[in-house]
Amino acid sequence: MELSFEQINVTLGKKPILKDVDVCVADGKITGIIGPNGSGKSTLIKTLFGIVKYRSGRILIDGTPAGSYPRAFIAQNIGYISQETSCPFDFTAREMVAMGLYPHAKKYRGATREAIVMDAMEQTGIAHLADRSFLSLSGGE
Repeated sequence: MELSFEQINVTLGKKPILKDVDVCVADGKITGIIGPNGSGKSTLIKTLFGIVKYRSGRILIDGTPAGSYPRAFIAQNIGYISQETSCPFDFTAREMVAMGLYPHAKKYRGATREAIVMDAMEQTGIAHLADRSFLSLSGGE
């Protein structure tokens, strides 16, 4: 799946946050968005999910406007975890990772679900955090 941000412009209040931003995330490739604090990295990602509205530009998934896809499709195919946390419940890291399977709830249950969660944690090098309180983890963790 290819994800493209074309000429994205975001203004919050009267302050321009993003101006004519172009990013293409190619299928099967890892893409990093780097920049100093406050440069709009998270804002760009949040436009895809409608958390932040963009003033102009286009977001495309495989060449089709992202807004034409059902929200369930986006949830099943693209994940996002914000570094800012405000969770009133003390979930474990494993439980938080398992929440990523919510859009696939009918497909994955029980032991299969647990195996997928632990496999994902192992692949990303965080299996050792599985039983830690989510609230105790640093932003990087």
